[in-house]
Amino acid sequence: LQEYRKKYAESALAQKYYKNKEEVEEIQTRVLKRWEKYKWKEDTCLDILEAVPFKSVNDWAVHIASSKQKTQEMLHLAAVAAQESIKLQKETEELEMKIDCLKKRLEETTEDHNNSEIIENQKSLEKPEEFKERMFEEHEHPPLPKEKHPLCKPLHVPRIPRSLVQSVQSIRFSKHQPETGREEKEKPVELPVAATSSSSLAENLSEVCSSPTA
Repeated sequence: LQEYRKKYAESALAQKYYKNKEEVEEIQTRVLKRWEKYKWKEDTCLDILEAVPFKSVNDWAVHIASSKQKTQEMLHLAAVAAQESIKLQKETEELEMKIDCLKKRLEETTEDHNNSEIIENQKSLEKPEEFKERMFEEHEHPPLPKEKHPLCKPLHVPRIPRSLVQSVQSIRFSKHQPETGREEKEKPVELPVAATSSSSLAENLSEVCSSPTA
């Protein structure tokens, strides 16, 4: 056997086989080195990452399918919620418009009520205001005593006729004709007496007219 092996090793086919075997061994050593390197990296990554709830590829596939279905359901619910939100927004806008209309009507009714109250107050206060205006006008332009006090009537004083006065003067002149000096003294005395009598009558008239006003 040993001789046969030596002969076989010397053959070209055996040399090619051994050469390929060495190359394969070198490749295996390289793969082992790389595998050890990546395994170390994998261990470090696994230390950082959390544990996965599934252990096989099938579990991964089931998890992905369920998550996809859940996302589709969530998208459908989101679309429905968006439509409902649009409807609610329209309803809120309509309600806001109705509220604005009600506010305007309320303001109009309050204005009408206030205007009616103002008109009623003006009607109730119209007579006192007219009375105040009339009193103010009377204060600014007081009426005459005849118009304001009809009880104060002018006194009719009987007038002395001039003929009677002249006759009295002629009688006095005839009686006292020789006494010229005395006549000259009496003439200036008679005139002031008449003046004083007329002035006293005027004062009495003014007092009589002014007494009701006081």
